Amino acid sequence: MNLKPLVFPALVLAAHAAHANVLSDLAVAIPEHTFVKMPANASLGSIGMDASLLYYADSGVWDPINQEVAYVGGPGTCCADPAVYKRVSYNAVANTWAIVNAPFTGSGHGYDANALDPRTGNHYFAFFDDKVIHRWTGKTWESLPAHTLASECCVSLSWFPDINNGNGALYLQVGSGLAAWYNGSSWTNIAKPSTLWGEYEGFSEYNPVLKSMWVGSGSGAEKVSFLMDANFKYTRLKDAPVSLKANNSLKSVDPVSGKYIVYDMEGKGLWEFDAQKDVWTKQAPTAMPDLGTESLFQVPIPQYGVIMFFKQNGNSKDIYLYRHVKGVGQVSLGAPMAVGAAPRILAVADGNGSRMTLSIQGAQSGSLSIHDSQGRLTASWPNVSSRPISWDASQARGGLYMARFEGGTGSVSQRIVVPH
Repeated sequence: MNLKPLVFPALVLAAHAAHANVLSDLAVAIPEHTFVKMPANASLGSIGMDASLLYYADSGVWDPINQEVAYVGGPGTCCADPAVYKRVSYNAVANTWAIVNAPFTGSGHGYDANALDPRTGNHYFAFFDDKVIHRWTGKTWESLPAHTLASECCVSLSWFPDINNGNGALYLQVGSGLAAWYNGSSWTNIAKPSTLWGEYEGFSEYNPVLKSMWVGSGSGAEKVSFLMDANFKYTRLKDAPVSLKANNSLKSVDPVSGKYIVYDMEGKGLWEFDAQKDVWTKQAPTAMPDLGTESLFQVPIPQYGVIMFFKQNGNSKDIYLYRHVKGVGQVSLGAPMAVGAAPRILAVADGNGSRMTLSIQGAQSGSLSIHDSQGRLTASWPNVSSRPISWDASQARGGLYMARFEGGTGSVSQRIVVPH
């Protein structure tokens, strides 16, 4: 197969010239330890959101397949009529926001109950005070079998790529040391640690660098937390300097360095937590906005090495990106797709983004090429298989690139961001 410079459709080139992918263009330009506000977006201003939708929120999710940020929140107990849960989403390719009703009604909030399987794009949500976890497939909502833990109001969900024999699985914790994981058909309870975290309003944040989950702390033990490895071994950490429960702080992980980033709502300050060294450090980021004390959530975006903060204040909705250190983050996806499925390109960068590992899922052989934003050929491999390809991007200018695979099972393109 002869490789030639890839000619993008005119619409795509025109759109990129006009910064159609605002998220990627903005992210690559952000200096370290800096906040940047995303430009005003008409689609965001046009969606209606109840004042309580983001109360008691913590983490949203990032879908690397569909390039989408999403968060499911609840109506609360005071403000929404009708009392329905809603899914807020942002499509980075189209640069558009949307909001749709979820099939849940009643009082409650979102807490840390959003999780996503990055291999499939399936978005999971734990409905308030219910043992049934729900899954959004992109087309329909489905229900998982009921778990066997206590039915708490304010649970936490995360995707743990390193468990279930490396296939990844959904991790659930409901407070007081109670946790379980779902293998795709049934739930398995996890043994409690010797000391317990709080009763409810807990959290769980996966770390792709440490291959571990940071868990714990809800009401009753608001500064208690643990690091849990893929063998479900808990290590008690020093008590945090701030409250870790939902509605008191946002917990996320910098996808480049693996340091946890915690926004303290009470003190309106930003902290770095090095879980490996068990050390907390107060931060002084450039251009840090007043994120307020409620109505906000955060989402780490590994492909761009940033964390997004969504803040709502009445009818005003502001989006901020924060870069902790330079580089593109790691994406942990678990086991590869079966051969014969639609092919997919996965790109994982090292700590500073100078070298990337590209692999093809769902294909046996074909050609792989990388092109810059003008369609010019940057690198190519005429015969690739299931073995990963290493691309030295140190000489490439920072910005947006397109990787394209062509093989017998089909062709696919994937955006790649190279940091400056």
